[in-house]
Amino acid sequence: MNERPEAQGRVEAARLAMVIHRDRLEDRQGAAAAVVKLLEEEPADGDALDMLLGTEHPREVRRRLLENARTTLVKHLDAHPTDVSAVRRLVKVAGAQQDAALHKAALGALLALGAGDSGAEQTFAQLSSKSERVPQVAAPAGTLRAILAPGDEGPVADLFELLGPTLAEALGPTLQACGVGRRDKVDPRSGLALRNEISTWAGAFGIREFDLYVGGSDPHAVQGIPGDSPALVVGSAVNAPLNPLARGRVARELLAIVRGTTVTRSRDETSIAAIVVAACGLAEVSTRFCRRSSASSARRSRARRASSCRTCATPSRRRASTPARGTGAPWRPRTGWRRSRAVTRASC
Repeated sequence: MNERPEAQGRVEAARLAMVIHRDRLEDRQGAAAAVVKLLEEEPADGDALDMLLGTEHPREVRRRLLENARTTLVKHLDAHPTDVSAVRRLVKVAGAQQDAALHKAALGALLALGAGDSGAEQTFAQLSSKSERVPQVAAPAGTLRAILAPGDEGPVADLFELLGPTLAEALGPTLQACGVGRRDKVDPRSGLALRNEISTWAGAFGIREFDLYVGGSDPHAVQGIPGDSPALVVGSAVNAPLNPLARGRVARELLAIVRGTTVTRSRDETSIAAIVVAACGLAEVSTRFCRRSSASSARRSRARRASSCRTCATPSRRRASTPARGTGAPWRPRTGWRRSRAVTRASC
């Protein structure tokens, strides 16, 4: 294991030695040295982490390997927040480190991704019982910024924050598209437990007033609709107290309403770039961009027409002028919109 000059060779040799001891010789403890070597080379290797937790090692060696695994997994999940296997490994590492906060966060992410089992749900419930299940105060601006994906800030982000209601009116989503109407609206004075819980989360994101609709074709859906009076549509199967999956979806939609990014869930990167160009055009800011295809030109035209509609043009031009000028330098549409938004949503 140590004689190989290249890292990949040492990894393969250590993995082979570990498998031989574990499977052929049925001597898990005999694989201890191979496990240590493999984790030194590949700190987040799943099989090696399982073996580390099931074998005896000096306390300092175990602590060092777990800390390295944690650092590697957190860094990986920053870039790939929906990697279920990595989240599962982080759950195990956090549990072994007895880090209750990280253990709860990782379990919550696993359940929110729909990949948890009954054991994960039970452990999460036990950890949650020791702390408040809903936020008690509005999140400070610094906390909200910490939720966002790296780089998800600046003039383009500010532009979407201002244009969120306009984009929803022009491009959707709408109450009609979600399959709900006036009869599905929940009266704020009804005292409904579901509305009270969602109101607490809305307040944490700085949303003081909103409309809640229960119904639609998808019983498990959670869809935010930006507007001067924002709305949240939840399916009939979403009940209080919210389970981790529903709570994650509610937080995702509320954050998207605040950030004006609801539209990014239903539009591709080229369409998002077209919206930015159209908004800059309304603000009379010159923006240079790369022409990708005739299809992208068509999207820009549709976005420009949507942004120029009679109900949207005047307020859009006025509100967009300041942040749009921040994009006035030579600008190329970002290709990481979907990944960036995924990071932001998973962080909830």
